[in-house]
Amino acid sequence: MLLAAAVALALAGCGGGGGEAGTSPAPEDTTTPAADMGTEAVDEQEQDAGISTETEAVADPDACTEVAAVALVEGLGLGNAGAMPNPVAQVLCGEFLGPGSVAMAVSLATEGCGLSAGWVVFRQDGESWELVWESNHGAQLAAVGPDIEATVWVLREGDPHCFPSGGTRARMWSWDGERFVAGRWRQVTPPEEPGEPEPPPASDTGFFKTPSGNIVCYMSGPGADPGLVECGIVSGLDPPPPARECTDGGPVSDRVILFATGRTRVPRCAGDIGPFQGLTVGADVLEYGQTREAPGVSCMSATEGLTCRNGAGHGFFLSRGSWRRF
Repeated sequence: MLLAAAVALALAGCGGGGGEAGTSPAPEDTTTPAADMGTEAVDEQEQDAGISTETEAVADPDACTEVAAVALVEGLGLGNAGAMPNPVAQVLCGEFLGPGSVAMAVSLATEGCGLSAGWVVFRQDGESWELVWESNHGAQLAAVGPDIEATVWVLREGDPHCFPSGGTRARMWSWDGERFVAGRWRQVTPPEEPGEPEPPPASDTGFFKTPSGNIVCYMSGPGADPGLVECGIVSGLDPPPPARECTDGGPVSDRVILFATGRTRVPRCAGDIGPFQGLTVGADVLEYGQTREAPGVSCMSATEGLTCRNGAGHGFFLSRGSWRRF
């Protein structure tokens, strides 16, 4: 009965994040599981999330599919719905809510460098899917019998945000009739040897910045599909975009994101420092007159500011004094 349909969001390296705030809890050795690359300890918060019965959305009653998952996530405004072409990273189907149940576990895609922005579970009830579990802490999911295994990266103290060195850890989530209960963590891949790792060369991080350093961007690598560029401006977007309600992180007023298709978006919330990580790990300087390209997107630096566009002609212009979408 188990069907796992993984929807690849090929984001090489780091991006920025709407809705990837928080992680799994910090273990005893001060390392922090970092599926979504935050710093908050959340064991009890996640287990106490319980069942949400207030929200229901109609989907295809005959199948647990990616199409149904996308419709639900977008209809309920979960994760990065409205900010990404596909807000779903994984879909798992199985009897996760007890024998004979029809359940769908959905991992929410992230604009950042984590594994996901969180995950949710729906129960099929007649001709509708009902949201029964929601976690804001990202992970790579796998169906193991009636249970769900969640695997996370581990950030150790001093690790750059998008470069965890603590290996990976996993634990099982089991339904007890009322809620999902987490099992004990187990190490899956070992941490790197202790030491003071050198930040990777700028050309390997995917980051670049304008000569003034006021604008810093992350651009996906050559194998990414879809290609994307996310840029942050230290001085802030002028004029600032309207503030929107956030459940994770704070409203965004200093960054934009552009995929190979679609229009420029301002992420709803900032759960991490996003493209500004380039100021820490290293960013190439895109000199005035130079262009940087990724599949479906390109950016050109000029004394007036930075202009990025995709193959459909959509894009954005950023400068200290103004910004606009086109």
